Amino acid sequence: MRIHNEDNERIKRSYMIYLQDAKGQDEKTIDKVLAAIRRFEESTKFKPFKAFHIDQARAFKAALAKAKNARTGQASDLFDGRCHSAVGEGILPLVGGATGLQIADHLS
Repeated sequence: MRIHNEDNERIKRSYMIYLQDAKGQDEKTIDKVLAAIRRFEESTKFKPFKAFHIDQARAFKAALAKAKNARTGQASDLFDGRCHSAVGEGILPLVGGATGLQIADHLS
């Protein structure tokens, strides 16, 4: 089973640098964004971001909404606003392989 995709890793690194330098995000925020993107990658079995299809995002969103906390059995907080925002803001700019200023233009 695949555990990463080299092209995706390069894109994520570029996005991480953008979050640090252009957006001024701290390490904890960046870690949460990268964790959310990682969960999305796991759901697609690490398909390249360039092969993105809207059905992948819809399926991922549905899985987050149904997720249960393993410890408590209650509805998971994975679908709270922060995670949903991190996934949306983290994944959408990566879809076209955008980097640097292209990401900034996409998010504004």
